[in-house]
Amino acid sequence: KKFEKQSEQLITTQAAIEKQVDETKAYLEQEFTNTQQEFTKKFKTQSEQLITNQAAMKELVEETKINLQQEFAKKFEKQSEQLITTQAAIEKQVDETKAYLEQEFTNTQQEFTKKFKTQSEQLITNQAAMKELVEETKINLQQEFAKKFEKQS
Repeated sequence: KKFEKQSEQLITTQAAIEKQVDETKAYLEQEFTNTQQEFTKKFKTQSEQLITNQAAMKELVEETKINLQQEFAKKFEKQSEQLITTQAAIEKQVDETKAYLEQEFTNTQQEFTKKFKTQSEQLITNQAAMKELVEETKINLQQEFAKKFEKQS
């Protein structure tokens, strides 16, 4: 009876461990998905804002440029050239910022994927070690039971 009870406990423990491993794995996968979706949403929003700002800046610079050229064409020729330089600098800054955000997005995604993979591998290793321990305990109990049974008979 004692052996039977221990075997049942062992099976129950093994099932609980496997259930916990499955739940942890599902949780990690959901966290990974949620984080990826949240990051993608933020990145998309920032990119859209950047594009909107870029368009507004370009339009503003273009309107200002036209007004200055019409009103003060000869007097402020140098200012118009500065405006063109500023527009180019703004466009360059926008392009650099966009490239930076894309790189940050890629880096964060790679880092998160690496961490998730490491955690999953640890989980699999831990599950295998737990299964091995349960199996060894089961074998030891069977051997003990066999010895006791042999002595009694």
